Amino acid sequence: MTIRCEATMSELSRPARAYLYVVWSVAALLLVGLLHWLPPSQPVIWLISWLAGYALADFFEVNFETNGNRIGMTLAEAFTIFLVPTAGVAAIYIIAASTLIVEITRRRPWHKALFNLASRTITTAIMVGIYTLIHEPGVATFSTPREICAFIAIALGFYISSTLLVGTVVALASNTPVQSIYRDSYQLVQWIHLLTLPIGALMAAHWNSNFWMLVFDLLILLIAQRSFVMVAQLHEESHRRQQLADERERLLKELQAHQEELIRTSKLSALGTFASGIAHEFNNLLTAIQGQAQIGIVTNDLDEMHESLDLIVKACRRGSSITKGLLTFARQRETQQVMCQLGELIDDTLKMIEYDFEKEHIQIVRHLSAVPPTLCDPGQMVQVFLNMLTNARDAMHELGGGTITLSMHHDSESIFITFADTGSGMPSELQQQIFQPFITTKGNKGTGLGLAICYGIIESHGGTISVTSSLGQGTTMLIRIPLVERHEPAIRLSQHDASRIAAATPHEPARI
Repeated sequence: MTIRCEATMSELSRPARAYLYVVWSVAALLLVGLLHWLPPSQPVIWLISWLAGYALADFFEVNFETNGNRIGMTLAEAFTIFLVPTAGVAAIYIIAASTLIVEITRRRPWHKALFNLASRTITTAIMVGIYTLIHEPGVATFSTPREICAFIAIALGFYISSTLLVGTVVALASNTPVQSIYRDSYQLVQWIHLLTLPIGALMAAHWNSNFWMLVFDLLILLIAQRSFVMVAQLHEESHRRQQLADERERLLKELQAHQEELIRTSKLSALGTFASGIAHEFNNLLTAIQGQAQIGIVTNDLDEMHESLDLIVKACRRGSSITKGLLTFARQRETQQVMCQLGELIDDTLKMIEYDFEKEHIQIVRHLSAVPPTLCDPGQMVQVFLNMLTNARDAMHELGGGTITLSMHHDSESIFITFADTGSGMPSELQQQIFQPFITTKGNKGTGLGLAICYGIIESHGGTISVTSSLGQGTTMLIRIPLVERHEPAIRLSQHDASRIAAATPHEPARI
C-alpha cells in the first residue's frame, strides 16, 4: 500500500524533515546493530536468490487510484512474510538491499528512496522481533496454533508499522490530522493483500517441509498478482466510463440550456418582428378608449353614454385578447400540456399580427372548421402558428402582398391545419432540407432555426409537419396534431379560457 506524497525534500515542512532524519537514523542503527545477529553460515546461493526474487517481486508493482489515494500491490509482500521466518535477521538486509536496487532502478528522488528503504528496514526488524518472541524452537514454521498466531502477529506488525511510518510523514508534509491519515490508510487495505500474505506463509511452511510445493505457491502468487492486475484494469475502465458518463451528462445539460436559450431567442425575434404593429394596435385602442370616455363624460344622453361604455368594453376585450396571445407565446416556463382549442390559439395569433399584415397588403382567408379540444402546449403551438405566418409573409414581401389561406379540419384521430401562401415558393431540393437547422430561404435575413424548432415542437406533440411548394406557385405547410384526451385530472386553463372553449362556435370563412 502506497500513500501519495509529492513534495520534494526542500518543500517539506520542518517537522516532516525532522521525522525523516529520525527514521533514517533508526534504520541505520538497526542495520549496524544487528550485524552480529546474522547467522554465521548462510548459503550464498540462497541469499542471492532471495535478494533477486524480492527485487523482482517489488519491481513489478500494480496500482490504481481511488478517492485520491493510490492502492498498490507487489509480490514483495508475500516474500516479506516468507523471508522473516526463513532468513531471520538476514531478511532485514535482504529486503534493504533489494529495496535500494529497485529505488535506484526507478530513479525516485533520493529522500523518497531512502525513506522507503528505512521504513522497510524498521518494519522488517519489528516483524523479525515479533516472530522470534512467539516462534517455538524446533517446531516447523506455521505448523501449530502458536505458529499461526505468530503469522497473524507478524502480518499485523507489517501493516501497522508500515502504515504508522508512512502515514506520519504524509500527515506532517500535508498538515493533515494524523488520525485521519491513519483511518484512511487502514481503509485502503484490499482483499488482495489478505491473499498475498497467507501465500507467503505457505511458502515459508513448505520451505523446510516440502520444497517442491514452492512451485505451486509461486503459481498461486502469480495468479493473485494477475487478479489484482485485472481488478486495476476494471477499476480504471469503470473510472473512465464514469468520467465519460459525467461528461455526457454535462454536455446534455449544456445542450438543453442552449436549446432553451435558442427557443427564447426565436420567440423574442418573432415578437420583435411585430412589435411596431402591436404597439400601433394598442395605441389605436387607447385612443378609442380615451375618445369614448370623453364622450361619456360630456354627454347627458344615457343611450349615447351606454354606447360609449360598450365601445370601451369592446376595446378592452380586444386589448386583453392581444395581451393573452403575447403572454401565451412569450411565457417562460416548463412545457405544460393542457386541453386547448386550436382555433382559439390561431385567433389569438392572428390578432397579434393583423395590423402588420395589413401594411404588407396580405390578406388572410380562414376556413377553420370546429374541432374538438386536444392536449397540447398552448405557448408552443402559438409559436408554431406565428412562425408559419411569418414565413408566409416573408415569402410574399417582394411580390408586394398576397394571400394566406388557413384551413383546419379533423377526423377521428387527428387535427389538420394548413397554411397556404401565394409567395415565391422554393425548389424541390430545398424542401427535403427545410426542417434541418440553419437551412433558410431568406439569405442573411434568416437564421434557419424557426422551422427546425417548429418541427421539434410538433414532433414532441406526436404530430407531423410537411411542406409542398413550387417555384412561383407558393408554399403549403400541413400540420397534423393528434387528438388526445386526458382522462386523469389535468392542469386546466383559467376560468375565462374554459368559458371561451365551452362557448366556441364554428368559424365562418372570413377575410381580414
